Amino acid sequence: MLYQAEYYALFKQLGIRGRISYEEYLRLPAGRNLKVEMFLMGRAAYKLGDFYPKYPAAYFLEQPCTPPPLRDWHNHFDNYGNFLPGYCGGLSLGDVHQLEELVEEGLELEERPVLKFLAEQDFRGLLHFAREFGYRELREGYISKCHLCVDIRRFLASRLDLRELRPREFYSFLE
Repeated sequence: MLYQAEYYALFKQLGIRGRISYEEYLRLPAGRNLKVEMFLMGRAAYKLGDFYPKYPAAYFLEQPCTPPPLRDWHNHFDNYGNFLPGYCGGLSLGDVHQLEELVEEGLELEERPVLKFLAEQDFRGLLHFAREFGYRELREGYISKCHLCVDIRRFLASRLDLRELRPREFYSFLE
C-alpha cells in the first residue's frame, strides 16, 4: 500500500505494478536513490539487516528516542486495541477503549518500566534494566536505535509480563 501520492506517481513512472521485493527495488536504475520512507524497526530491522551497516549498542546510547515515545501527537492504534507511540509496534501506551481516561489522567510510569526508562533515560537506562535480567547485546550489532530498542523489548517480553509490551504476539513474529 502506498499512502503518499508522490510515491504512487514515482512508482507509476518507474513502471512498478503490484508488489515488488526490496531486492527488486534495489535493482531498479534509480533504486538506491529513491527517497522512500523506510523505518528500520520491527521485523524490518531483522529481515533487512544484511543491507545496512551494524553498530554496537554503545553507538546508539547517546541518541535520544526521537520523537519521544510519550507525546501528544502522531500516535497509532494497532489491530489489538493498543494505543501506540508513533511507529513503535509492540509498545503499548494503553487500551484504545480507555483512550479518554489515558488522555485525561496520563500514564503511571512506575507501572510501565520500559516506558519509564525510555522517557527518562533513553536507551542507556533500558539497556541497563534488561541486562539485570540477562540481556546480551547482539554480537553482530544493530542497524538502528529502533533495532536496539525492539531487540531489548523482545528479550524482556520473553521473560517478563509487562503491560506496555503488547501485543505479546508482536514479539513472536520478529524473526
